Amino acid sequence: MVVFSLAFGLAFPARAQDGKAWSFEAALDYSSVYLYRGVNLLGGGQGVFSAHAGIERGIVSLLYDGYRGRFDKDGASGRYDEHDVLIQATVKLGDDVYLSLGVTGLDYGPAVTEGLGFRDTWELGGTFTWDVFLHPTIAYSQDVAALDGGYGTIGLEHTIGLGPKAGIDLAASLGIDNGYNGPRKGQVNDILLRATGWADLGPHVSARLEVRYSIAGPALGSLEQGDETILGAGLTASF
Repeated sequence: MVVFSLAFGLAFPARAQDGKAWSFEAALDYSSVYLYRGVNLLGGGQGVFSAHAGIERGIVSLLYDGYRGRFDKDGASGRYDEHDVLIQATVKLGDDVYLSLGVTGLDYGPAVTEGLGFRDTWELGGTFTWDVFLHPTIAYSQDVAALDGGYGTIGLEHTIGLGPKAGIDLAASLGIDNGYNGPRKGQVNDILLRATGWADLGPHVSARLEVRYSIAGPALGSLEQGDETILGAGLTASF
């Protein structure tokens, strides 16, 4: 199985900075479980630190995700290193409708390749976003190097304001496996529920606490992956 990330642009949406030709964002996070597309990648009791950076100018974004931790799974253990780079373009298709198209490259450390069998790869992906109530999204990514498989999501999100500098983001998404995690295509992968509390600490810095709960679907059965609860915390700086 190969891990791939298009997640940065969706997980850390830049808060609007009207009138700027460019924007930059960086984040540091810790999660109690590295859950990717419903799968606990590192094994029980193994958390992950992650660093994220992204720059956007016009319709083009360049994004980086890096993950570091330890894996202890399937009889193998060692240091986990992962580096993802995504370049994407976002265009407006009509009133409140946006389309993002991108390509992602991913590189693993040698311990991950030897111990877990993950191979460096590329993905092509696209996301439709509606800037309306509940902010619905439809996304799909297709591996074009290491796997004959892809992955899709349908998501909703809503923010509850707690004053001008704090809030709670509530989100739910349905994952559809297309030969990525399981042998069959078009299966339900998982339902992911998320609650993120955030607060601005200054004009450019915010902090967040998060809880996620993944309800495993049929596609994860072949991997013996069950439901997971994930706790997380992080800091974001944006300019």
